[in-house]
Amino acid sequence: MALRYASMKKMRTFTLQELFACMHHKFHKPYVAGRSLDRLTNLGFLSRDGDAWRITEVGYDYLRNTATDYSGEFK
Repeated sequence: MALRYASMKKMRTFTLQELFACMHHKFHKPYVAGRSLDRLTNLGFLSRDGDAWRITEVGYDYLRNTATDYSGEFK
């Protein structure tokens, strides 16, 4: 969810507080969102600049490669 949020922000930076405010239903405490951001940074999906994060090309590639293809019919 944090990586999808980062992709929604495109190349703009975002803070932990912004992520938590938007995804408080997913991350019940701010530190849980922070752990997710740290993990995604360690994997190279996000880059950190002080107290702000942004998605990397590796993060975009991961989302593209793991997206499920739509195989149904649009009505």
